[in-house]
Amino acid sequence: MSQDNDLFADAARQVLADQCTPQVVRAIESGGRAAPEAQELWAQLEATGLADALL
Repeated sequence: MSQDNDLFADAARQVLADQCTPQVVRAIESGGRAAPEAQELWAQLEATGLADALL
């Protein structure tokens, strides 16, 4: 894995570790994509540029 991939993986892990608490995961699972927690998570991923990197 290249260093760029390591940086990407580290950033993704950090955002997900900070944002995906068990309560958030349960809320998303019960409410789907419309859950406010899901929208907040996607907003956080977009703010860090991780959503664009997935493309």
